[in-house]
This record gives sequence, C-alpha cells and structure tokens, in this order.
Amino acid sequence: MLIDGIAGGNSHGVTTVCSIMVRMFGHDFESRIRDLCAKIIAAPEADLEPVLSELQTALHEHTVHLRRMAARNLVKKTDEK
Repeated sequence: MLIDGIAGGNSHGVTTVCSIMVRMFGHDFESRIRDLCAKIIAAPEADLEPVLSELQTALHEHTVHLRRMAARNLVKKTDEK
C-alpha cells in the first residue's frame, strides 16, 4: 500500500510521492494534499499515523469527487447521442 511506503521514513521517497499526488489532483485538493505532505515530511516517525490517516481521507474524498465527475460526463455524453 502507498501509505505503508510513506511510513517507512524515507523522506526523499515521500517528497517524490507527494509531488506526484499533488500533480494528479485538482486545484481544490492541491493545497490540502500539499500541506499534509509537508507535515508528513516534517513529522517524527512516531507522529506520522494521524497525518497519514488525514492524507488517506483526503485521497478518498478526491476519488469520490473524480468518480462523480466521470459519471456526470458519461451521462452527458450518452445524452448527446
């Protein structure tokens, strides 16, 4: 799991993963995810769990948003035919 890899303590890897995630997400989520990634990088290993949980929640919320957006676009394209 991606979160398990982040918790491994490799800050360079965390930076790379967080950069990729920020580029993948829309502008509404960009600041929140960037802030959480910065917290993960700065946090001692003992304090990672709550921030990782919050990041996982943010990722889930964004996934739900993308699914709804895709469904709306699919319905729109179907209605146009």
